[in-house]
Amino acid sequence: MVDLRLLRQFVAVAEELHFRRAAERLHMAQPPLSAAIRRLEAEIGTPLLVRSSRQVALTTAGTVLLEEARRVLAVLETGITRTRLAASGRVGTLDLTFLSNCAILPAVLRAFRAACPAVDLRLFEASTADQVDRLLDGSADVGLLRPPGTPAPELAYERVLRQKLRLALPADHRLADAETVALEAFAEADFVATPRDKGVGFHDRVLDICRRAGFSPRIVQRARQMHTVKALVASGIGVALVPENGLEQGPPGVVLKPVTVAGSAEGLAVDLLMAWNPRRDSPARDRFLEVVRAVTAD
Repeated sequence: MVDLRLLRQFVAVAEELHFRRAAERLHMAQPPLSAAIRRLEAEIGTPLLVRSSRQVALTTAGTVLLEEARRVLAVLETGITRTRLAASGRVGTLDLTFLSNCAILPAVLRAFRAACPAVDLRLFEASTADQVDRLLDGSADVGLLRPPGTPAPELAYERVLRQKLRLALPADHRLADAETVALEAFAEADFVATPRDKGVGFHDRVLDICRRAGFSPRIVQRARQMHTVKALVASGIGVALVPENGLEQGPPGVVLKPVTVAGSAEGLAVDLLMAWNPRRDSPARDRFLEVVRAVTAD
């Protein structure tokens, strides 16, 4: 196999057609350069240059080698550049899972696209439980989810946002125009909730808050995604405790109200986390984590 250094030296001579100028371009002395070209000719088995006291010219074989050497060196340079970009997280693939009402997702995606336009970003909407499974089996690199409730010690977690809880009411509810509603007033109401097996942490958080208000909610319908929960509220099926999302207030027919327990809104919030498996190497994921931190810091 021909030494790549010899190819670079040959390209310099072939382009300059002058050994002294080529040596200056390569920052080396002329005699070692002449010896390198003779070694390359010996390895290939044919003359590449015609030398005379006045000029240097390419042979037919030399012309072909110049074209091929340029192509090989260009491919190598591209490969090295992409390798460095991959190591910095700027190329590659990133599998991202997220909740249906992920408040920070649009801002994060815009920032990540601006920072890493060459990364192939693949998005999967999923419940917290499904995200944890994907992170554990390696089919996801990072997830935006609620505290899972069921421990998954293999994963790393970082809080990115704390969202206030709001009570979703049908728009024609008698308290739809109230500035704030007391959760105690809904002790006899029908509730819509997410299934516990798809998000133990959030489900149990809602139950705990209702118990603080002095009752256990009568759950009459369950839905996997928060937008479906709100649609069921709009249909008059029941009311629901949902995380605040500053980007939208739900479908037509739903109002989201600040809620209190015992006259206070203290602690009526849920966390949004980003989670990942630190045992898996993914520079693109690490770059994404940096972007999320920057977005949430702003």
